[in-house]
Amino acid sequence: MIFPDKLLKQIPETTYLTTDNTYRYRVIIRVMFHHYERIQYWLYAQDIIKEMQADDRFKDYTLEECKRDLQALEGWGNLIALQDTSQVKTLDEYKNRNFRYQLTEYTVEIERMTIRLENLTFEGASLEPSLLERIKENFEQLPILLNNPNTDNEQLTSWWNALNDQFIRLNQNYQDYIRTLNSASSEELMKTTEFLLYKDAIIGYLRKFVRSLQVNSSIIEQHMTGMTQIQLDELLERVVRYELSIPRLDKEVTYDALKERSIGRWKSMSNWFVSRPGQMSEAYRIFDITNETVRKITRYASQISEIYGSGYNRKDSYSNLFRLFAEAETLEECHKLAALAFGIKQPVHLKSNFERPTESVSQSVYQETPIDLRLKSRVRKKAAPSKTHSIRQFKEEKQRVLRESLQQQAEDQALIDQYIHHQTIDFENLGIVDTKVRNILLRWLSKGLENQKSTVQTEDGRKYSVHLKDKQRRIILKAEDGWFEMPAYQLIFHDDFVKSEVENE
Repeated sequence: MIFPDKLLKQIPETTYLTTDNTYRYRVIIRVMFHHYERIQYWLYAQDIIKEMQADDRFKDYTLEECKRDLQALEGWGNLIALQDTSQVKTLDEYKNRNFRYQLTEYTVEIERMTIRLENLTFEGASLEPSLLERIKENFEQLPILLNNPNTDNEQLTSWWNALNDQFIRLNQNYQDYIRTLNSASSEELMKTTEFLLYKDAIIGYLRKFVRSLQVNSSIIEQHMTGMTQIQLDELLERVVRYELSIPRLDKEVTYDALKERSIGRWKSMSNWFVSRPGQMSEAYRIFDITNETVRKITRYASQISEIYGSGYNRKDSYSNLFRLFAEAETLEECHKLAALAFGIKQPVHLKSNFERPTESVSQSVYQETPIDLRLKSRVRKKAAPSKTHSIRQFKEEKQRVLRESLQQQAEDQALIDQYIHHQTIDFENLGIVDTKVRNILLRWLSKGLENQKSTVQTEDGRKYSVHLKDKQRRIILKAEDGWFEMPAYQLIFHDDFVKSEVENE
């Protein structure tokens, strides 16, 4: 983003909003703005003070004070002063100069902004599906305008301005409406029972807008992507040429500035409606945001309904419970009823690691299989003396486990040796192998692939390496428990085979 020099400077025209005597300056500007809207651009100080003194708060406001305030506003760039010499007849009248005042362009826009801010709480944002329809109709008219030789630049500029106005309204209204729904005050309202009265209307309103967006956005996207670069350049060029042909007395515009502004507006609309690889359009983001808003509204409404419903049901339950207590004849019966309703006052919990015949949580305690539990006293007393035990040696068990492991290893090696031909195990020519052989071979293959730079060893010390016969071809390793598709690998064993020390022992 490039920051222009104007962005780094102060705006002196806004000084009257936050300075001493602001209450007088703002009233003067507002009076002149009302006359500006009635096409009365020039006012005298006498006209301004007359309207101000009609308010009791300014009945003591003098003409001299008004002229000083007007001079201050002129110094800040809010007013343009012009001496009126049409009624001058003497030298003294000329020396006592009588000025007419007019609002500057900056001040007009600032005052419009302040009026919008004042009415911000009364003018709620809204969604207008008709704007999407009008934007679509405008794009449908564009090919007709471009292909018609009688279409002049003024007509194209009128079409362009109407399209931009509709797009700006669509974007601003949607953002303002969604911001309103996500504001803190709306969040609090959604948590109240009064919100249930508006829930259906808001959801229907949002869905109506989404339906219009779904129908029209895809058509608008097709029109925008269907335009060639030549057509787009012709459109923007003719619009810029017409803007340059408009005579302006107050400021001068350049071709480059107008062209840059037009291209920027077209890019904004394109980003709003057209999706690109790796970049979602704003219209699709709106679908997600709106759907999430609808889900949030529905969730709040459901929570309110549950709270209200549970409170109602609990009230009935409590009434029935109170009635049962009132109808109890004895205190013992009330105790039993209280234990049933609120639980035992001091329950005893038993925990153990025994196995239950079922995992059902609804099974009664009386249906459980009885077991014996040895309870230890929780009273602090001297613990029973512990007995000393000698250290056992498991030499025989270790020897037995070792012999079984070596025997199993020898059996596995004898089984694998059946598949070694010329110091090679070729996975393509193994035929159908059992699950055990398949596990051993795939384990060796995985171990060899993890360390391809050097040779690896099997469990009995045999060295081997992995070789890929053909990178393009794939084979099927057939086993009893299924077929496995894989590259054409081979395990090549080396001649320098040395038995492991474990086997030699």
